[in-house]
Parts: sequence; structure tokens; C-alpha cells
Amino acid sequence: MSIADLRAIEFMARFGDAFTRALAHTAAAATPDKLAQLKASFPEIFDEYANWPTPQEDPE
Repeated sequence: MSIADLRAIEFMARFGDAFTRALAHTAAAATPDKLAQLKASFPEIFDEYANWPTPQEDPE
């Protein structure tokens, strides 16, 4: 699991809705092959949280 994957999963678990939080917990426990399947099935969710701004990146 890459650093980018870990970051996305962390933000999904912290800031997501109930489905996204459950997906994050599933992704955290997934094998590499299963993680790839999850990312292929829900690319918009993984992309959204992979690009989630951190406080130092937030322009406000």
C-alpha cells in the first residue's frame, strides 16, 4: 500500500460519510489485489480523498 493510498484511506475514515468510512476500513484491511479492485470500483471516492487538502495546503 502506497503512502498516497494510506493518506486517502485516513481521510476517508476521518471525513467521509458512513459508506466512505466503511470503505476506508475495508480498504485498510484489503490485500493489494483487493485494494486495486476497490479503487477500480470506486475511483471517484478514492480520487476525492487522495486530493483532500491538508491544513497547510488549505488556502483559507
